[in-house]
This record gives sequence, structure tokens and C-alpha cells, in this order.
Amino acid sequence: MRSHDVAEIPHAGYLSNMQVSGAPKGLRTDARRNRDALLTAARAEFAKHGLWISDERIARSAGVGTATLRRHFPDRGALFDEVYLPAMEAEVDLLERSLCGTGRKEDFSWFFANSLDRLTDNQVNGDLLFTPMPTAVRVEAAKKRLHQLMATYLRRCRDAGYFRAGLTIPDVALCTLAHRHVVAQTNAIAPNTHRRFAQLIMDACRATSAPALDTPPMNDEQLRQVLMRRAKQRWQLRKQPSAGTTRSTERANNREHRATRNLASRNRQALLLAAKAEFSAVGFRASLETIAKRAGVGIGTLYRHFPTRADLIDALYLRTLEERSTMVEEALALPNAMEGLAWYFIRSNEQLADDISSRDLVITQLPAGTASAEAKQRLRPKVIELLSKGQREGSIRADFTPGDVALYGLGITHVMWETREAAPAAWRRFCAIMMDALRPEHAHELTGPAMTYEQLIELSVHRAHNF
Repeated sequence: MRSHDVAEIPHAGYLSNMQVSGAPKGLRTDARRNRDALLTAARAEFAKHGLWISDERIARSAGVGTATLRRHFPDRGALFDEVYLPAMEAEVDLLERSLCGTGRKEDFSWFFANSLDRLTDNQVNGDLLFTPMPTAVRVEAAKKRLHQLMATYLRRCRDAGYFRAGLTIPDVALCTLAHRHVVAQTNAIAPNTHRRFAQLIMDACRATSAPALDTPPMNDEQLRQVLMRRAKQRWQLRKQPSAGTTRSTERANNREHRATRNLASRNRQALLLAAKAEFSAVGFRASLETIAKRAGVGIGTLYRHFPTRADLIDALYLRTLEERSTMVEEALALPNAMEGLAWYFIRSNEQLADDISSRDLVITQLPAGTASAEAKQRLRPKVIELLSKGQREGSIRADFTPGDVALYGLGITHVMWETREAAPAAWRRFCAIMMDALRPEHAHELTGPAMTYEQLIELSVHRAHNF
């Protein structure tokens, strides 16, 4: 079979929307109608809100009660099996056919790039692929087969000299997680920019002449923990305690220590923590009254510590941005700009180890008039200067742009966020892999559009409202 025949196979994003019904025989007409309505509703709700949408929401969308949903699908796994098994089987079939192809380098590159595209076209399919679902027995069996085929595929690429030695399935999983985050953050503002990031990932994987990586890869158990953590985090985002619950706990803690002389210091720290949480949830427009309540203090206490909103933002972020500016200056002082850029990415992420809430700060627009916004304005020209220096001396590929630097920042900090508990050093290996794509000797032509400065500004504004 010719490997290009795989292009004629419908991909998972298409099949997941097909009305495939495995309804048991003998169902009454009304029961069958309810079952079909539930499957239609589940597909729509999963596509819109993700796999963690509640049973109640699905049942309500189908126009039936939750008891009816559970009568047809006793657990979430049974529903996943019915909705998504065809998609997983299509992925298995596609990979099997690709492995039966000619084995040319172009075929492997085509399959890898198109795999990222398929996950991009349907974000739920990516969640499905990277989220353990023990109760979805048939989907999990298909995923197990798919992972086995992916391991075979990767080994064949390495053996043929198409992919770098030492590249592992967990490495590819982190590349996919980073790519999906870039898609989620940029697609509304700069459509198809993510394809450029995907091509950079491909160059990183194809860097066969790159030196061996210093950091060991994640093992299978660490990868499982990372994926389980993602599933729990996504679920908990829908079950966050109300501000009142958090406020009550924090007030109780404050009362225990109210008699101490450190009350003012504790109040300030509580306000900073509350501000970070609120800014992360709703952006810099967050209500100061809500921040004060979350901290368990009155609005007067907030104003005593931070007379204006700008003072509060600067207290949170100014030092981080000033430190980053110094990092770029030190990177510029290094003899090789490529090594300087790699050093900057490493140091700026190390800076976030104790302050993960600032992970996307550099691509989020800060309110005008704050010292933090001015510090950020001073940072950008220095990054451009570092990039230009590397391109002049030939150490950084000529088509790498300031917009691509932003994509790298998004991807690397997201990997750091996702792996920080199960594999705290995994982001360093990912960063090293991605930096190899920037070396001219590993570069292939980038056909995806570069993010323009105007789009980068628009992305910053968008993130300021969805921080």
C-alpha cells in the first residue's frame, strides 16, 4: 500500500462528529430517541466545554433527566466509549496504514505534521488522547494500541535517521501539549500561526546532528502522573470553591494570628496572593473589592497598602520584569547569541519556579501608566536585539521572529506548568529540544505565517481580558 493512501482516510476530527450509534437492540422508540438525543448533546457539550462537562449539563441539553442519562450510560466511561471509540479506531487505522507505507522521510514528516493538525482541528480529541479514562474500557484499549504503534513509529524514525537519537514518546507528548496550548492562546487572534510552531517542533525532532540531551526523559509513570494531573486540574476548574468559602478560611487563619505584631505584613501578603488569584481568573479588570474580600480584609486595608490599582500590579510584577530585562542584557553579553537566547529561556523559566502565576506575563498587556508596563516596553527591544545579533552572526535561523519568541515562551512555560509536580526537570529537556530547531543547520522552510507585531499586541490585549 502506498503511504499517500492515508490521505484518503477520514481523520478523527471528522469521525468524532459522525452519528455513529451502537444502540442495543430491542429499545423502545422513545428510549432510542432519548439515547440518540443524549449522544448528540454529549458530542456538542464535549466539543464546546471539554470532557469534564457535568452529566447534569449533558442531560439538560438533551432535554431529559440525569436518571435517564445514567440508565443508558451507567458511568462516564460508557458515554466516552459510545461517542469517541470511532475516533480512536480511526487514529489506529491511520497509523497502521502509515507504518505500512514506503518509509520515506517525507512520509514520516507528513504523518507527524498532520497528527498535530488533527489534534488542533478538534481539541477534544487531544484531551481524549492524553487523558487516562479507566472506565472507558474500549477507548482505553484503542489508546493502548495507538501508543504501541506510536512507539514503533518513533523507533522506526530514529533507526532510519529521520529523528534525533534519544527522542522518546514522553518528549513527543510534551511537544503536543505545548502545541495545543499555543493553539488555544493564539488561534482567535493569529489563525494558522500554530502551524509555524508545529514546523519548528518538527525541526527540533529532526535535529539529528544535535548533541545528546543532558536531562533524562520522563519515564512512563511520570508521564501518566502529568496526564492525570491535567485531568484533575481541568475537573477542579469547574468545581472551584466560591470566594466566600476561601474568604472564611482565610479570615479564620487571620483571627488566629491577629494578636501578633505581623498583622500588617500578613495582610499585605494575603492581598498579593488574592490579587494574583483574581487577576489570573478574570484579568487585570478584577474588582478591588473582590480582592479584599478574598484576602479576608476590608477595602480600606487594601488601599492603605496599595493606594491605586497600578501600585498593586507593580507590587506583583515589576520586579519580575526588571529581572527579565537584566537577563536579556546578560544574554547579549555572551559571545554567542544562540547560547544567550537559550540561557534567557532557561533563566526566565527558573524565575517562575516560585511564581508560576506570572508564566504568561510577557505576552499579557499590562495597564498603561504602570511601572510594570513601562518595564515590559523596555524589554521587547532588547529581545529583538538579541535575536538580530544571532541572525547577523549566523547562530540563529534567519526566519525566526519576535512573534516566534512569544510562541516559544508560551510553549515552554506551559510544559513547565504541566510537569512541575511529576517531573520538575522535564521542561529543561523540552527547552533544549526546541532550541535545536533554531540552529540554521537544522532549519527547514517555515510555511506558516509569522505573528505580526499588531497581532502580538492584540494577543496581549486579549490575554489581559482572559488572563
